[in-house]
Amino acid sequence: MLFFAEEIETPPDSPRNPWFFAVLILIVLLLGLIMQAEFDRPQLLTDPFLLFPTSKSVRVVWFTEFPGTRNSVIYGNNLEQSIAANTVKLSRTREDKDSRISDEMKRGIIDSNPIDRDIWRHEAEITDLTPGDRIPYLVKSEREDANLPAAKSSI
Repeated sequence: MLFFAEEIETPPDSPRNPWFFAVLILIVLLLGLIMQAEFDRPQLLTDPFLLFPTSKSVRVVWFTEFPGTRNSVIYGNNLEQSIAANTVKLSRTREDKDSRISDEMKRGIIDSNPIDRDIWRHEAEITDLTPGDRIPYLVKSEREDANLPAAKSSI
């Protein structure tokens, strides 16, 4: 039995409707653009971590790919206190083509020779802590074109 295009009609609510596929493709493209913008945003290279805890103090450390205009730890039960972080550029960081880096950085790698990578270490010491009390904190790194989203943790 032969079927002709005139004999087979696609109902408007059928998944075979060409408008359905056009909208689906448009959604996929928009999601791709949003995800690319998300990857291009400045991000923390590490989650904040705690070093050298004592009964009354602890140091909070995190890494970024930029020096930042203001780097700080905000802490307290209502995040009402803030302390500035000391920032130091690491001097011996390199990347090769197998590293998990941006395509832009990979283009700078020639003949598998490692390239320098700019990474900054931020550290702030929180003092006057009470043993046994958990205190919420978050780290904040600002730069002229963007602020990093800060995740809330507790000490």
